Amino acid sequence: MSQNPLAFIAAQQQAAAAAAAANPVLYVPASARDEIRAYNVLKIYAVCHPKSAASGTGKTNHWTLSFDVGNGQGVRLDIQPNPLQTHTNGGMKAQVIVSRLNYVVTNNAERHDSVSVTYSRPVSWYIDYLASGGRFRYAFTSEGIGCRQWIRDTLKLLADIGEVNGSDSESARRALGRLWPDNRTAEPAAGTYF
Repeated sequence: MSQNPLAFIAAQQQAAAAAAAANPVLYVPASARDEIRAYNVLKIYAVCHPKSAASGTGKTNHWTLSFDVGNGQGVRLDIQPNPLQTHTNGGMKAQVIVSRLNYVVTNNAERHDSVSVTYSRPVSWYIDYLASGGRFRYAFTSEGIGCRQWIRDTLKLLADIGEVNGSDSESARRALGRLWPDNRTAEPAAGTYF
């Protein structure tokens, strides 16, 4: 151990922050990481959650992707601002939470749009593909919003490479350009890829 215990602790914290910034993916539960990554994705849902004070400014919906992995089970891909990782744009860098669910789409969703997949690939394929392409290197706006733009970009990317149905993707992306349940046009706020 270092002669200076405070310097040692500071170095550990700095190393942990650097590791979190390089790989912002958290699995819930962490003990099921390998199991979650091994599930085959049968369909993807773009899921619109109710507006809440915890969602950016409270004036927009939070959106997630939910992977249908069969037997009424799902895996949620949720990109959120990480308050421990700030970005030069004044916002927070993204953290990605991949959670095992005992349902596919939450009962309190304002809406959900199904997107058919072209191939049955494991969850790990999607996570690794997005990570390797720098798609998790994303910073939310200074107001903490940007998930709708990230979901829209991700659905377009998956359609462009032929991994999901283009028409389904386009329909879901149109829904992302509105606020729910009032069905009011509101273009997504764009975060920053870095």
